[in-house]
Amino acid sequence: MSETACCAIPLTTDSDPKGQWVHLMPAGEVIARDGRRWRNRHPAAVVARSRERAGAVPMPVDYEHQTDHAATNGQPAPAAGWITGLQVRTDGIWGLVAWTGKAKAMLDAKEYRFISPTFTHAKGGEVIAILRAALTNAPALELTALAKTGGTMEPDLFAELRTLLGLPADADMAAVVVAVRDLVTSRATAEPDPAKFVPIGDFKRLTAEYTRLNAGVARAKAEEMVETAIAGGKVPPFLKDWAVNLCTANKPAFDEFVAAAGAVFGRIAGDSGIGTFSQDKGTGGLSETELAVCKTMGHSPEDYNRLGKGR
Repeated sequence: MSETACCAIPLTTDSDPKGQWVHLMPAGEVIARDGRRWRNRHPAAVVARSRERAGAVPMPVDYEHQTDHAATNGQPAPAAGWITGLQVRTDGIWGLVAWTGKAKAMLDAKEYRFISPTFTHAKGGEVIAILRAALTNAPALELTALAKTGGTMEPDLFAELRTLLGLPADADMAAVVVAVRDLVTSRATAEPDPAKFVPIGDFKRLTAEYTRLNAGVARAKAEEMVETAIAGGKVPPFLKDWAVNLCTANKPAFDEFVAAAGAVFGRIAGDSGIGTFSQDKGTGGLSETELAVCKTMGHSPEDYNRLGKGR
């Protein structure tokens, strides 16, 4: 056995070329102003039963539920519109309404602000099917909780939104939705201003080059510094190419190497009695470093050459 009830929902619409989508029934628990409760736990099933019940005839939207009162007051029940489609959304059931010219004018003039569905439900409160709806401003049952799930926007906020989007003062919700969609699309597809943005690949290469130039020195300068270090006995001649490359790429690392290793090479040169390192060839065509090796090993330059320079 089922019972019939009606309630009021703040008129929240969504544009469509064939009419307006209107929020008819919230999902989950439905609470009336007088405390009565219903449950719409299975919106898809409610929509299926509503369509089956209506058949090929669109469900009417009248004024002040006159369809339900006509038998008792004898007054006509003209339609304000016709529900031509139903849809399940995350917040409940929505209906596609094709308004009459008169009803549309009244809605534009804000003479009506609420939609009130008439529906059947089981004794336990489970919603069975939606039968029809009505435009109303003084409903017997107003679902105040529905303002939270799908209510109208605060007038001041809506006016501010129009201003931010550059829309006229009489722009409706459909115009606002279009403006926001265009704004989102343009931001997603717009080319970045090259005067304000640098491609990430170019930025990384520029950063790496800047780091290299700040850490290293020009090659000519690096060669000069290495020659000075060699002359001072802080870098052995056979490390010249390596030292130049290091100084070019990272002068702080080169300076650290000279400070740490230069003293060791200096002691080796001093102990050998040859002073600083030199690339000039000495007796027997040997460098000063090679002569120092001969002296340490007790060999003559001729022996060193004969033995293949230690190989």
